[in-house]
Amino acid sequence: MNKEMFWQLIDESREACKDNIKGMAKYLEGRLSGLSLDEVKSYCGIFDTYHRAAGLDGVASVGNLMNHEMLTDDGFTDFRNWLIAQGKEIYLETMKNPEILAEKAGEPIEGWYEFELLGYAGMRIVEQMTGDFKQSCMANMQINNYPWKSFKAGSRNLPKDLLKRTKSTTWKVN
Repeated sequence: MNKEMFWQLIDESREACKDNIKGMAKYLEGRLSGLSLDEVKSYCGIFDTYHRAAGLDGVASVGNLMNHEMLTDDGFTDFRNWLIAQGKEIYLETMKNPEILAEKAGEPIEGWYEFELLGYAGMRIVEQMTGDFKQSCMANMQINNYPWKSFKAGSRNLPKDLLKRTKSTTWKVN
């Protein structure tokens, strides 16, 4: 498993299931279950690397805006899962300039831009293959195999005109 294979799995799953997020998670789990244990663990490590890299203030600010100013710590986790599910192009553009999501985001899923189930897909398959829940949790933390060069992210301070572009009526800027 490498980064390109990772993004191919994400894209294939999203395209196969369209707006059905439960279907996308199940589809992805099905594809992962056909791989070796080492490949699934690598998938988990790559997922975790991208997930952690998206923990920028600007991404959190946009996520909060997109989720009705109600983004909790768990919600931010699920928002980053959703961001990964959008595919490589949108993910990487967001890492450079988080505002891009205001323009590129599709319709929310049941009113929210979150995707909790995606974060468990690889872990579930590791647990199925090994019968060991602890090992499945550790699989997501194997990022040492995929050292990540730091992103050159855009400004973490969002411009005030972003609010107009996102059509929000509740967000307030100080």
